[in-house]
Amino acid sequence: MVVADVLSVGYIFEDRYEVLGQLGEAASGAVYKGRQLSTGKAVAIKILRFWEGERAGQRQNQIARFRREMRLCASLSPEHRR
Repeated sequence: MVVADVLSVGYIFEDRYEVLGQLGEAASGAVYKGRQLSTGKAVAIKILRFWEGERAGQRQNQIARFRREMRLCASLSPEHRR
């Protein structure tokens, strides 16, 4: 499965979020603009990309960075979110 092929506009992700468009993409993954279906709130959907042959330690580091990023984003006050 190629993420870019699945997360097209209108796609319902995890039965919770509607994909509204792609915001950016890099070697580590892609970020999409979305809408939480239960509340109508705008959200960012980040999909991590793992490479075949990547060492388990590398994946764990990437997941740890992602979790730190999630906590930081969750701590932002509404006036700092777009």
